[in-house]
Amino acid sequence: MHSLWMRLLLGGALCLAPRTSSAQTFPSNWSIGPSKAQVIGAGIGAGVVIGVVVYVLVPKQKTIEGCVESSDGKNQIRNQKDGQVYEISEKSLAVSPGRRLKLKGKASKSGTAKHIRVLRIVADEGACSTS
Repeated sequence: MHSLWMRLLLGGALCLAPRTSSAQTFPSNWSIGPSKAQVIGAGIGAGVVIGVVVYVLVPKQKTIEGCVESSDGKNQIRNQKDGQVYEISEKSLAVSPGRRLKLKGKASKSGTAKHIRVLRIVADEGACSTS
């Protein structure tokens, strides 16, 4: 019973001594969140970063067109555009000597020798001419 009276007295005291409160307001020039310029700037920055990462990480492929020849048991191809000779890597797709091919692959250089690991045969233009 004692607990009931304490509750009633406390409730009554709270009702008799109300406090006023006011809503929080912000000045009219305040805003919440980033501005439009900040959002646009962040988008442009993110696009630049993604572009640089893709450029650096995506392997570059070289296109070579010419006749495949066999020399010392290794296949090689002379690029008709610049006359450079590329040794075809053993880890490449199988290519046959005596064929005129357009290849896409990963080019590398060790010393003075240039190598290409053939990733894709773009076109097989038939047998090489002997002229």
